Amino acid sequence: MDASKEPVQKDVAAPKTTDGQHGHVASNQTLSPTHSPVSAAGAPRTKLTLFQKVFSFTLFSLMWASPQFIHRSGFTARIGHEITMPFGYPSAYTGTATPANLSFFFFYTAWIRYMSTIVSPRHRVRLETASIWIPNVIAMLVFSPLGCIFFVTTLSYYGVLEYRDVLASVYPPSFRPSSLPPTSQHEDAKTAASTEPATVTPTATSSTSSTGLATWPLTLPSVLLPLCGVCNSWQLMGGVAASTLLFLLLVYPPTFGPHARRVLLLDLFALLYVSWCLALAGLMSLQPYGRGWFFLGISCSWIGDAGAYFVGSRYGRHKCFPLVSPGKSWEGIASQLFFSLLATWMVLGAQGSGATFLGVPPLSLPQQLLSSLLLTVAGVTGDLSESFLKRIVDVKDSGNFFPGHGGILDRFDGFLFSSIALSIFPLLFSY
Repeated sequence: MDASKEPVQKDVAAPKTTDGQHGHVASNQTLSPTHSPVSAAGAPRTKLTLFQKVFSFTLFSLMWASPQFIHRSGFTARIGHEITMPFGYPSAYTGTATPANLSFFFFYTAWIRYMSTIVSPRHRVRLETASIWIPNVIAMLVFSPLGCIFFVTTLSYYGVLEYRDVLASVYPPSFRPSSLPPTSQHEDAKTAASTEPATVTPTATSSTSSTGLATWPLTLPSVLLPLCGVCNSWQLMGGVAASTLLFLLLVYPPTFGPHARRVLLLDLFALLYVSWCLALAGLMSLQPYGRGWFFLGISCSWIGDAGAYFVGSRYGRHKCFPLVSPGKSWEGIASQLFFSLLATWMVLGAQGSGATFLGVPPLSLPQQLLSSLLLTVAGVTGDLSESFLKRIVDVKDSGNFFPGHGGILDRFDGFLFSSIALSIFPLLFSY
């Protein structure tokens, strides 16, 4: 339910809260005490001292300068040897770790970890989570192709469970969790939230499905699709997708009876929206320059998303999609494009300074602009899609897998659609 459409008494101020990545307006009925607008918006701003500014800038500068200095000093010896796998499977370790590469990871982790200790409390949890996850994701991507496949498989598994939990009230009434009020088959989640606001939780769990449906018909293909990357076969992934469709068409009608069509369409959309996109990203990471494209895509998605969040929440005045995402503004989208281009320059600059492990292909300026534009459009589309799903059921976050950021769908919503754009980059740029 949109907060702007709720009847508000004149003597009572109706608090508005902002959602996740770009300030989406959430319903006041579904807010928990941990998401109090007073504690979030009223947190005092932290004024940095001169020492804190100088020290953070020094760490940030060393992150870019140390790989180049070590590389030019002649310390180019690799750490360890490549760990190959049988049957042509991806390597467990590429053997490309060098002192220059590791120095980039060290100073990046130190910089973002230090920033998490000096920023305001409202952003501290977000940066602490980023300082833990981002270095590990990058390390898996560039040093362990096999680990990258298992990582996207894990995201796919928990992502479809998050999806089913978020849309629990959209499933047929007989398969809804007991915490939701009994409603007619055609009644939407907003009516359910208005009748029993205290029983609808604003954040879905990501560990188990709350709909009461058997999870294995959905989670099994969500694992098999990304695991096709282990065999590095597009044909195998297409065969698994076709087999999954045939299996669901045969199993769901006798299992769910008159509700089979609704459950089938919801679950097929989950596999297409989450698992297929992540499977594309995992399989693409094994192609020539694939890890570089993957790293570029996830960097543009996260950095552009962060830039849109900070700029749009402060300077956003012109709303672009108020019905789907009331908080999204044209200023935020423009800043997302700028920060995506900035992320592209940073990645190419890091690779040129000695961080050769990134594996990004050399891109001309027009190619950099085009890739940033396509990734921005894909990221905005993914964010709007996930916002639309959450507005259907009136929840704030899809989960709490990443503290301070929300669930997997909250954090990877833009990257899911960016992976589709990344899959055509090798053909578009002839790499």
